[in-house]
Amino acid sequence: MTELPENIDLQWIGRTLLAVQRDIRDVRTDQQAMREDHRAMRDQVDVLVMTSLRLERGMASLREDVRELRDRINRLEDAR
Repeated sequence: MTELPENIDLQWIGRTLLAVQRDIRDVRTDQQAMREDHRAMRDQVDVLVMTSLRLERGMASLREDVRELRDRINRLEDAR
């Protein structure tokens, strides 16, 4: 806070109130920007989770395909 002058007058009070209003407006603007950033990050996390789940299902499917291929190879080798 600013230093209090010896004689506080209405102009000093007015300037101080305007400065406080400006500071509050800046805080509200920053707060809104942070809310928007938070929403954007939450959306990105959702996309990341969905992508990882899709990749996990793909890997499980790939493992199953490899097992089936290995079984086929084993059956062919056993048939010789």
